[in-house]
Amino acid sequence: MRAYPLCFSVAMAFLLLKGVAVPQSLGDLARKTEEQRQQTKTPSKVYTDADLKRDPGSAPSPTVATNSQPATGAKPSPSTSTATEAPKADAKDSTTQEPPKDQKYWNARITETRSQLTRSKLLLDAVQTRLNSLANDIVSRDDPAQRAMLERNRQDTVREMDRLKKEIQDQTKAISDIEEEARRANVPPGWLR
Repeated sequence: MRAYPLCFSVAMAFLLLKGVAVPQSLGDLARKTEEQRQQTKTPSKVYTDADLKRDPGSAPSPTVATNSQPATGAKPSPSTSTATEAPKADAKDSTTQEPPKDQKYWNARITETRSQLTRSKLLLDAVQTRLNSLANDIVSRDDPAQRAMLERNRQDTVREMDRLKKEIQDQTKAISDIEEEARRANVPPGWLR
């Protein structure tokens, strides 16, 4: 007899919840969202990184401007810039400024340096292979003139190998310098991948 009240209460709970938790299809949800968008009169403002960046040459905040005026109530001197003159100065500075250092800039910079490093390493491997080949050729030659010519080629290859090793060191340092510069500029680490 106790199973009957338990089954009855489970059945009642199921019936009550069935009316409450009706699954919504994706199409119904899309129609409802589209209706809400059409009812919205003005689109919301989308903020981008460009909106959040602050110009270094922009006009000072109002609290700074009032503190820079003399306490005696005298009029500011003509050399003091006003808020209306600031946009003119910004327009002049914007033509001489370098491009913004955004994700595209940092990614292109680190990618180029890394690709140069990869090319140098591949060249170093090729030069090492040539050096090994020349060493084998020198040992296998009996003619002194051919040996001398191969020895000159080997010395040239050794100089090229030394140059490539220095180039690899410079490029590795350049990558670490770019990463350090990005860290100091508060660049997100994902921009350098």
